Amino acid sequence: MGRSHPTHCAVFVLGLFVVAAGTSGAGNEARQGYRDRTPAIKAAYLVQFARYVWWPVAGKENGRARLDRVHILVVAAPRVSNQLSRLAQLTSLPVRPAVRYAESLTRVTASDVSWSHIVYAPDPAVARLLAAAHPGRPILLVTDGRGSTRSGAAIAFYLSENKVRLEIAPHNASRRGLELSSRLLRVAGAIRRNAGETPR
Repeated sequence: MGRSHPTHCAVFVLGLFVVAAGTSGAGNEARQGYRDRTPAIKAAYLVQFARYVWWPVAGKENGRARLDRVHILVVAAPRVSNQLSRLAQLTSLPVRPAVRYAESLTRVTASDVSWSHIVYAPDPAVARLLAAAHPGRPILLVTDGRGSTRSGAAIAFYLSENKVRLEIAPHNASRRGLELSSRLLRVAGAIRRNAGETPR
């Protein structure tokens, strides 16, 4: 069964958006309201991931470092891209995002991927193709759907109990030279430790 840490999730995105433990009200109207906020919540997570991931950096003593400016490539998710562009205009963020958008996988260039620290492709099939086409490249690959870290993504967003949750596959990150903070793992709704394991 997936683990639930609504308090940790709220703290995790503090300073960008407040993720409440639940939506106010009840019924279809409340659920629709949360769905409408989902792109903003995903954008907030994508920026905040940079605070809880270490990327390989030449010249560093331990070979890895966190970023204060993160490059995010978004593939076929215009509402999330728009929210990230809004965040990029804020000067007070501890991590400043820069954003590129591709309408489809065919619009993604090798230069786009080389530029990126994080790639968000909500379609798991697209994430799988990106993972296969760029093995070992130090990017945090993020997709959508419970169980979708099987695509090779390190993180997958999914909805549970009307909230955005994270499925995390640390082994997919480590294959790309990335190290995930234990604080990031604590906000996960599900963790898949190896390729054959069912997320839990």
